[in-house]
Amino acid sequence: HMWDFKAKHTIADLAAAQIIDKVLVEDMIVELPCGVGVLARPAQIAQAESVDEGHVALTISAARALHPYVVIDLPRRLDAITGCAIESCDKLIVVANLSLAGVHNAVRLSEAFAVLGLSRDKLEFVINRYRKRYHRVTAATLEKGVNKKVLGLVPDNYKALSVAMDVGRP
Repeated sequence: HMWDFKAKHTIADLAAAQIIDKVLVEDMIVELPCGVGVLARPAQIAQAESVDEGHVALTISAARALHPYVVIDLPRRLDAITGCAIESCDKLIVVANLSLAGVHNAVRLSEAFAVLGLSRDKLEFVINRYRKRYHRVTAATLEKGVNKKVLGLVPDNYKALSVAMDVGRP
């Protein structure tokens, strides 16, 4: 929606296909003027139920054959589908905020991934909605909790973000 385009096909359409391969994935990805290719989410939430981890694994494999970078926006839950995507990733970037709850959740997630055997080299943290001299919790607090240097900071600029979303240009 935020990219301001209507998808002809979604990942639910891929799931309905008999065979998921590079040719089919390429046909269903919408190439945007900015150079980003998008495979859209299902239009209806109920359609997402037809997608399972097998579909996700095949889609990721085909997308990797087509593009140098594949970015997946995962939901905030751990299940078989997100697990499949995480297992196949080169980097997992966790977006956190500098609140006590945000840092606590990032630490819990880091610990859960360690138990599941995810390499620490794969895991990165980005602080979202950052405002200098605003937060009581610091980036150092997050870094200490997850035992890893923060990859980057995304500034808190609600006005610019709202305009970008409304005009479909990130």
